[in-house]
Amino acid sequence: MLVTLVNVTTQKELEVTEQKALFDLKLRKESQLVVETCYNDLTRIIDTAHAPIFSIDNEGLVCEWNCMSENIIGVSKKLAVGRPVLDLVDMSDDRKQNVALVLCMALQGTPTSNFDFIFNGNTVHILFSIVPRKDDQGNVLGAVAVGQVSSTVDKRTDDNDVYLGYHSNTGDSEETR
Repeated sequence: MLVTLVNVTTQKELEVTEQKALFDLKLRKESQLVVETCYNDLTRIIDTAHAPIFSIDNEGLVCEWNCMSENIIGVSKKLAVGRPVLDLVDMSDDRKQNVALVLCMALQGTPTSNFDFIFNGNTVHILFSIVPRKDDQGNVLGAVAVGQVSSTVDKRTDDNDVYLGYHSNTGDSEETR
């Protein structure tokens, strides 16, 4: 009879343990779904933002390059990812050195706000905030840059007419044909 009692107790303990494991598995799946949903939402926000956003790894290679970066800088995401960000923009060597310094600071853990990023023959002026990207232990994995276009000269073809438009961060625009 003692053996039967032990077997029944052991069986009940196994059932409880199994139920706890199933509950933990369910919670894990729900948590994973929340993380995936959040990731997908953030990816869509970054991709469609009206601000240039890019990230680099700890070696300075582009990991992320959103649509606005493509539009302003003129380099597709496919071509940008895996390349050094400074190879993607047309700017003077002095400016490249300044940008390299700011990126290096971010990769060492120091954020920078409102850094002027002027390129393409002074036709594009962007204020970037660059922050380190860290893991849960605080190790720097790379950096993320979010920009605000201060001004840009936009050259578009519309019915074979070319016009220049000046866009500022105030939303004003002037057009000349």
